[in-house]
Amino acid sequence: MTEAEPKPVILWYEEIAIADVANVGGKNASLGEIVQRLGNAGLHVPAGIATTARALFHWPQTPAIDPYRGDR
Repeated sequence: MTEAEPKPVILWYEEIAIADVANVGGKNASLGEIVQRLGNAGLHVPAGIATTARALFHWPQTPAIDPYRGDR
């Protein structure tokens, strides 16, 4: 990713580490760590994605869903 490219709003667990906790939350960061560090040892997590904190800012601001943004 270059500086001109926007940061992703969705990340696969394989792309997430514990250092991403502020961006994806604690549970998603932990699942990313499990996938990366323990997957080869036999501990399996179903494939999945995490939405980033940045995704909140891209959420459409329409009357129907705006109350669910949680920023009030």
